[in-house]
Amino acid sequence: MWVGDRGMHRYYGRSLTLFVTTLMALGPTTSIADTGIGSATAVANQVEGVVRGQPQTLSSGSAIYTDELVRTGQEGIAELGFVDSTKLSVGPISEVRLDKFVYNPDKAAGSVVLEATRGSYRFVTGVQDHQSYQIKTPYATLGVRGTVVEFNLREARNEIYYKAPKRAAGPCPGGYEKVKLVEGAFTATNKAGKTIEINRPNTVLTVCADGTFSTEEVSESILDFTPLNVAAVPVPGLAFAAFVAAAAAAAILSHHEERVSPN
Repeated sequence: MWVGDRGMHRYYGRSLTLFVTTLMALGPTTSIADTGIGSATAVANQVEGVVRGQPQTLSSGSAIYTDELVRTGQEGIAELGFVDSTKLSVGPISEVRLDKFVYNPDKAAGSVVLEATRGSYRFVTGVQDHQSYQIKTPYATLGVRGTVVEFNLREARNEIYYKAPKRAAGPCPGGYEKVKLVEGAFTATNKAGKTIEINRPNTVLTVCADGTFSTEEVSESILDFTPLNVAAVPVPGLAFAAFVAAAAAAAILSHHEERVSPN
């Protein structure tokens, strides 16, 4: 049926008004940009995520988002899985911001940036290019290269939460952090811009508050917790196939739910 120019203008005007009204009704808790970058695959005890200043308890299956702050309580442990197959185990009394996450399976370029301020972690890179991953810590920036690493920030100075020990404990009186290479390789760049590369498994790098580097061979884990799941570096082809299969299953389920109406 031909409705003419005036009819079309009225139609599109009503559609635009409805669209704007819907967005306003969603309020500040929902945004077009709120796209999940993964999920909490396993959670034990107190774990919460903070998005735009709003804390929310995380449970197994909870979505996680770019710029979300994830923090754990005294007994809390979380396993975070990202859509590019990156895995992050978060120990008790830890805090990490999911600073940046860019991933497109059809393109090589991407970026994953985490900022950990306290606690201990196990990190496993996903299927993106090895240059895509970066972890910021109080004393260094880690560039991880197809890697499994453990890092422990318990003795790092953090003016917000706690201070470094008053006694001259450990290798650095002013505080320090430790990073252990389990598999692959990583680089660490201190605040002064000095970089060291670690490519031998079981090497533990200590970064002092003054930027000093030292290494030692340690076969034991440097974590003070046991991860709920111990992941390995994914095989790119298998990880991508799993990603596509999950997306297809979600699309089929969504289509099915749209076609089935309640009684």
